[in-house]
Amino acid sequence: MPADRPMIAARDLSHVALDSRARLLKEVGLTVERGERVGIVGPSGSGKTTLGFHLGGLHPWALEGTSTGSLVLGGRECIQEGRKGFAGLVLQNPENQIFCDRVEDEVAFGLREGARGAGLEGLLERTGLAAFRDRDPATLSLGWKQRLSIAGMLAIGPEVLLLDEPTNHLDAPGAGELFRFLAETGDRKGITTLVIDHDETRLRAWATRLVRIEDGTVAADGPPGTVPGGEPLPDMKPQAAPGEILLSIQSMTFAYERQRPLFRGFDLDLREGEIVALLGPNGAGKSTLLRLAKGLLQPSRGSVRTCAGRPLMEEVGLVFQNPDEQIFALTVEEECAFLPRNQGLPEPAARAAACDTLERLGLGHLRDRLPFSLSYGEKRRLTLASVLVGNPRILCLDEPTAALDRPNLALLARMMRDHAEAGGAILFATHDQAFARSLATRSVPLAGAP
Repeated sequence: MPADRPMIAARDLSHVALDSRARLLKEVGLTVERGERVGIVGPSGSGKTTLGFHLGGLHPWALEGTSTGSLVLGGRECIQEGRKGFAGLVLQNPENQIFCDRVEDEVAFGLREGARGAGLEGLLERTGLAAFRDRDPATLSLGWKQRLSIAGMLAIGPEVLLLDEPTNHLDAPGAGELFRFLAETGDRKGITTLVIDHDETRLRAWATRLVRIEDGTVAADGPPGTVPGGEPLPDMKPQAAPGEILLSIQSMTFAYERQRPLFRGFDLDLREGEIVALLGPNGAGKSTLLRLAKGLLQPSRGSVRTCAGRPLMEEVGLVFQNPDEQIFALTVEEECAFLPRNQGLPEPAARAAACDTLERLGLGHLRDRLPFSLSYGEKRRLTLASVLVGNPRILCLDEPTAALDRPNLALLARMMRDHAEAGGAILFATHDQAFARSLATRSVPLAGAP
């Protein structure tokens, strides 16, 4: 490709989704030069991921719908056929792109045969995966799976690296290290890097340019300092004093590997009116603790029980970290109506409850959509709605802020505060320290197995 041509050039780029005929992109014009570090931001459902798939030449395989306009990638018109191998893509859900049964093999898969020595060791060290090289990726936390998928894409040596919400499942040190690694790698190898993320603080420190997408169009484009950001969340802690104990964990021991217990003699009481944040690095056991609270896992010693004596499966609502593990219905409304229907509500009442809950979470206009066609942030809100509709008194949320923009973060915070003030209790795992400070009544740090 001649040096004077941009790496990516889009003109009048539009995309219409097949399932809803919605225009997800609308006459987008954008050029990206070789070696640029571009952050793509915007509200949930604004078209960020759809745009990213086009800029990486992956749209014919990743999207169902019709794309029009002009899209030149590496000097070649690609609006219809796309361009395989042009970009390395790191998906929002890392489990969708990991297939080897050993971490080292997953990273080595994309390396040329002659580069598997120093090249492999360098990638494992830089991404912090060297200590896990012999592990089965299925045993890793979602945050470590995210790092593994990034290492696997870097191994193929792409001209463009596209990362979709890469910090969703990373702790603060891991997210900071990721952006330092992307900066060093991109500068050294001349890789054009595109990152779609809601973590604007880190994006602004890393990117040479910020592109804001709103309603399928480019609303702002320029150096990070010229693109306005959002206001931080205010203090939204519930005001009522904690009441009776709703969930009690006593002297609990749990281990995936017998010699390395994740919890040993662990105690935690969750009271009415509390919002308790679980903090800690990737692999500390936050997701495991939430599954124990729900009754999906059983401790080897000790107890996890509701003080009302009701079964955990009935009294505790759990929203998974990965929404794709929780979604199964053919429409958004059917997804949300499933729980009240199975709780015995008549069909009209179940549908009315579902529609009301979807409206509360800003999803009413999507009730006829296929859930798997939603953006990642919309899926997160849908899984929350499908649990809230059952009115659980105890609510467990696993990384609830992942992939949410500022308006939806504020919506989530208000919902959590209202749930606690109405006599419920919330236990949530998060890497978002600012969100925890603004909302949690207390925090519980977890360190994981020694």
